[in-house]
Amino acid sequence: MSSDGYDSDNNAKIYKLKSRRGFTTWKQKIMSVASTKGYDHYLTTNVTIKTQSELDDKETEMINEVDDDLRRVKKGELNKYKRERKRSLAAAEMLKTSVRSKDLKMLAKCKLNPKLMFDVICKKYGSEEDED
Repeated sequence: MSSDGYDSDNNAKIYKLKSRRGFTTWKQKIMSVASTKGYDHYLTTNVTIKTQSELDDKETEMINEVDDDLRRVKKGELNKYKRERKRSLAAAEMLKTSVRSKDLKMLAKCKLNPKLMFDVICKKYGSEEDED
């Protein structure tokens, strides 16, 4: 995908990080897109996201709840956790699509943690003055 490509799901512009020289511009554009979509929180803060296994356990717990009021509360919590996981994965995907293919191996070690992925990219391509 080129630097002027569009993400077909969200009609958002995808910015590719091509070199260390373009890092500052890439970072500004990625943060802008992330902010627009509400993903910036996932790039700048360590957010604890439930695993799929934990979500499955919570869903089973909700289904097995006999009290209607408690089931409703558990369903609300489950939906919140699912939304958080979906948004976190979308932030990670945005980062994966914005780097060169040779950097994907480096990002794979981050286990879809958007903050860790962003930090690794910044460490590799950025300099001390870019970290602000």
